[in-house]
Amino acid sequence: MQILKRRVLLSSSLALASVLAACGGGGGSSGSSNSGAGTPSTPTPIAATINEGNYLNAVALTGLAADRLDDVNTMIAYLYSAVIATQGLTGSYPCPLGGSVNVGLQGSSYTFTAQGCRFASYTVQSGTITATGASASLVNGVYYLMGGNFAFTDVDYLSQAQSGNQVMNGQFKLVRNGDLSLDASGQASVRRNGRTDTYTQLQVRTGTPDTRTHEVQIDKLAFRLETPRFPLALTVAGDSRTGTITATDSSSITFTQQTTAYKYELRRTTGAAPFYTATLTDSDAAFKAALEEMLK
Repeated sequence: MQILKRRVLLSSSLALASVLAACGGGGGSSGSSNSGAGTPSTPTPIAATINEGNYLNAVALTGLAADRLDDVNTMIAYLYSAVIATQGLTGSYPCPLGGSVNVGLQGSSYTFTAQGCRFASYTVQSGTITATGASASLVNGVYYLMGGNFAFTDVDYLSQAQSGNQVMNGQFKLVRNGDLSLDASGQASVRRNGRTDTYTQLQVRTGTPDTRTHEVQIDKLAFRLETPRFPLALTVAGDSRTGTITATDSSSITFTQQTTAYKYELRRTTGAAPFYTATLTDSDAAFKAALEEMLK
């Protein structure tokens, strides 16, 4: 699991073969596949400030958010690929590995209602995604989603990366710029095991897509997270390689991607010298344990 991924919310480009498959989560939990609306489990209590004992929980929550945004990205990419492939005809269509999606159209709004729609990395069991005012254009042989508003309503999906069901609700807006860079904004909530993670003040800006792979670098990704899984609200701001996680008490984590790992620096207040530094890979046992804890 990269903390902030190269691929970004609301897809850089669309391909009929669903080229934007989700990144793996790296060390997901082995939880059951019960619905995200299940009975809450009891999280381990942690101190109400970022410190050397809990900072990996905040890091894991940030990586989990990036995974979920990547899920949004791939869902929308596939759905609009289906619209292009069927030339906008409504009806029920098969999903790549089983199940179906029902496509409806009213005015400028498409609705996509999933019924066990299976992909390589997740299954959308139920729920509806509504796209209003969205369009796709063919540029240099590749379809790009040019803009629109997207609403997720009770989208219940099972992610292999996160080993369990979760239910997403949210609203996202996309604006495609003349150089094919992207600006996106929105808010979302994800319910899992009876507790809800809430993401607000979401802002994404990318560079122009790579001419060969059509992937993009994240120039900016920012959001605010409130969750019962951490005692303070967290504000995250960064790009593809570095960023900062700041709690409401001004304690913070600065992370920097190195060749095969991330360097973390903890500060008690904004601008203070680091009081703790660590370098860990995604496969480190402590990181895996934190991710499993945050998925409970």
